[in-house]
Amino acid sequence: MRAALCLALVACSPPATSDAPVAPAPPDELDARCVEAPAHALAILADGTCPWALVLSDSSGLAVHELAKASPRAFAVVPPPGCEVGCEWRGLVTEVGPVLVATRPSRISETAEEAWVGAALGGVKLLFAPLWYDRSALGDATPLGPSHTLAPWVCGKELVLAPEPRLAGAAAEEPSEGLRAAAGAYAITGDELVRSGPADPRLTNCVRVAVDLP
Repeated sequence: MRAALCLALVACSPPATSDAPVAPAPPDELDARCVEAPAHALAILADGTCPWALVLSDSSGLAVHELAKASPRAFAVVPPPGCEVGCEWRGLVTEVGPVLVATRPSRISETAEEAWVGAALGGVKLLFAPLWYDRSALGDATPLGPSHTLAPWVCGKELVLAPEPRLAGAAAEEPSEGLRAAAGAYAITGDELVRSGPADPRLTNCVRVAVDLP
């Protein structure tokens, strides 16, 4: 499993697929207010002061913990189906709290098989929603994943998912009807992270969450 470190949000314009966000190098010295990340962390999420760590506990399952010495915060993580083990994780802390992207590697190629985004949005646990809705494209008979994905944005205090091309040439295509229907502002309803506002979200004064998508 790979841990991913992202440090900032990018500006409002969606990045081109060839211009994925690049995380700055971490500081050489640990902030005195923070504790070191555990060696078994599945991912490290950067924050303004102390990063957060995604860890798996035998007793409590997956959780993200703030690596602060004083009053550290923590959230339980409810993984997507099949992601209890074997998935890859990356993320960062945003204005709406920790945001995680979970990716299930493909069993037949080097590409991903499924992808989700997770957030707590004022709750006590991170819940996930799919980023992919379309049939996988093929290249030389190899599954490449869908042409478009949903991408996370922060709009004020809301998490918004908006269509974004992910394969070369996909910018010339229209996102599918299913993907467009899933786009919009998301909220926690019961034990689900679901679209809570109209589709076709407006991204004025929003920032793209600078996390690499599969």
